[in-house]
Amino acid sequence: MGRIDQVFIALGSNLGDREKNINDAICFLDADPNIDILDSSTFFETKPLTLLAQPLYLNAAARLSTTLNPYQLLAICKQIEKKLGRREKTHWDSREIDIDIIFFGNTVVSSENLTIPHLQMHLRSFVLEPLLEIAADFEHPVLKRTVGELRNRLNGENFFVQPDKPKIVEIAGMIGVGKSTLAKGLCKYFEANELFEDYENNPYIGGVYDGQSDLAIRSELFFLNNAFELLNPKKLSANQSYICDFVFEKTLIYASYWLNELDLESFKKEYSRVSKLREKPSLVIYLKDSIENCLARIKKRARDFECNLDRDLLETLERKYDLLFQNWQASPVIRIDMKDADFRDPAQVEKIAKEIEVYI
Repeated sequence: MGRIDQVFIALGSNLGDREKNINDAICFLDADPNIDILDSSTFFETKPLTLLAQPLYLNAAARLSTTLNPYQLLAICKQIEKKLGRREKTHWDSREIDIDIIFFGNTVVSSENLTIPHLQMHLRSFVLEPLLEIAADFEHPVLKRTVGELRNRLNGENFFVQPDKPKIVEIAGMIGVGKSTLAKGLCKYFEANELFEDYENNPYIGGVYDGQSDLAIRSELFFLNNAFELLNPKKLSANQSYICDFVFEKTLIYASYWLNELDLESFKKEYSRVSKLREKPSLVIYLKDSIENCLARIKKRARDFECNLDRDLLETLERKYDLLFQNWQASPVIRIDMKDADFRDPAQVEKIAKEIEVYI
């Protein structure tokens, strides 16, 4: 194997002198005749990934050049971890030092002892934030997304796949952006259960769009109750895939548009109660498009209650969805520009589905 100079490692420590542990690990790597450290990040202090009572972690990343193959590099990393005092512990335990190979150029490795790119690095801000300093434009060889793009999906949060939880993918975006089309395509691909909003059986929505404001509270409570019933943990199965053509928070977005102040306060109380009880998403897909394109789709599908849709509603939805995901912390968010997508095409659905798979 020739020399590879796009090898990236992540380092973490939460026991002892954390900064010294990381610096010593980098020095030991650099001292190996087959390894040269080319760059390293600053240190980032982060909370433990789980709810276990542990000291804060210090994290960093480094880029190195090596003539070693991935398994030889892994062996060196394990030797250094042992030299710095790490002992065999359970998966989530505290540790003096942790050295993980994140990328090895464009090499993909999948074996019992080693997976490259690192299996869940795309879910970890404590990996992506340090990497961003030294590899912002490096492209994940499987996901075909840059470190910067992957980092922006997490909003500073850290996640891990939980096999004892339902796998829920929620799709967000304004009316007419294509949520249901993508949702149906993903259901087919994953053989997943549909969790779709029940527009057809809402007896009030037509009147609301016709200007009967007195029906708005009943319409919004119908959607809130429908959303909770779909996302009721008692009705969902562990490790089963579900595709949802809405995000639960959209019920509050719509209520804040349609309801008067008094009704909105009443709605918020019920929203607050059921919001704590419903199952949270594993991933959100946020679809974006121009209002003109959304209006064109709305006109084409010709739902009776949408025939006189107010443009002001779409402008409000766009603004409030952007604000929602600007501060989103419940799950990773994949943003898709619908000007460049058409999910009536099974090939495009398959492409995004393969990307979704690594998040759930």
